[in-house]
Amino acid sequence: MEPWRNILPADVLRSTCKLAIVVVVGVTLASRQILDAWLMYRNKINGALSVKKSIAGPWKNILKVQVDLSHLGLNMDKMFRCKDGNGCEAVFWSDNWTRLGALKDRFPSLFLMELNKRCVVKDRLPPFPGLDFSWAWKLQNASAPDPSQIILCRSSIPPITLNPIAQDSWGWDDSLDMELSVRSIREVIESKSLPEDDVLLPWSYWLPLKVNAFAWHAGLDRIPSKHNLIIRGIPINPFCDSCKAIHESTDHLLIRCSFASRVWDEIFEWCKAPKDLFLSVKEILCIESEWPISKTQEKILHTIFLTTLWCPWKARNERVFNKKAKVSSDILGEIKLLSFEWIKHTGKCHEITWPNWCIFSF
Repeated sequence: MEPWRNILPADVLRSTCKLAIVVVVGVTLASRQILDAWLMYRNKINGALSVKKSIAGPWKNILKVQVDLSHLGLNMDKMFRCKDGNGCEAVFWSDNWTRLGALKDRFPSLFLMELNKRCVVKDRLPPFPGLDFSWAWKLQNASAPDPSQIILCRSSIPPITLNPIAQDSWGWDDSLDMELSVRSIREVIESKSLPEDDVLLPWSYWLPLKVNAFAWHAGLDRIPSKHNLIIRGIPINPFCDSCKAIHESTDHLLIRCSFASRVWDEIFEWCKAPKDLFLSVKEILCIESEWPISKTQEKILHTIFLTTLWCPWKARNERVFNKKAKVSSDILGEIKLLSFEWIKHTGKCHEITWPNWCIFSF
């Protein structure tokens, strides 16, 4: 993929990417605050800012993002690289325009003696090949910079010819083979921070967040079933409170138990859906995507199936903690009612009426 296929001006890219990283890590800032903080970062002499822990503000949160990313092995300064144009935007010492990272980190002694630490590339690069760099040093105790460091710095910078009619632009480093987008940086951060799993759960925006989250955790086998609680060292009776015969695992509780199985049989009969054989929560999460139905029908069935996972879990908790037992017909009625309300109002399927919904004819 052409690394510079998508090019944005430096200021737009910096504010956009900063916003993406802040959102992924969980820092909530107003867009104006993010832009102001990023411009502050762009203009700081040393590329870093010291803040007091007792003082709140956007820059304190931006610094926290930098630390969080470094813990994931991500160096934000090295993830972006400048494509040279006229050299009027990229900062010579602080920006990654040589593909080697910031020069101030590679040559700290030279950066310490630099007269103008915010000088841009155009200020230091020779105007024509063969000429020397336009250095500007400040003398400290009448001492000059180490000549060997100057030679090493000059030799490490690749030959670059500035284009006076093109602006400097920014993009991902060539080592990151991905498009320039918020989604791409989010995928990188999630691949570093989230555990790997093979559970693909289409998120239903018609359902409350807690129902989606429960279905996802159930697919990962991370709900507090008795089996999982025993693994965590909690001494309890391992048998299912419904059938009293099998250890209560996630799949048994929500799918295989005789009580849960009756609920699923009634749901499939009500929905007029083919009764496929499934033995785990993972299999039920995306089962409707394999059927020859429309996208709207697929969304409706997906909402019903996730609700069918949620309601037996609530009934189980009522039975265990409040000693209130429900029969399968009670659970079926609750599933019909909740899924109707969520699909009709949240999903904006206003043409569906309750009488038609009860016979699943609409």
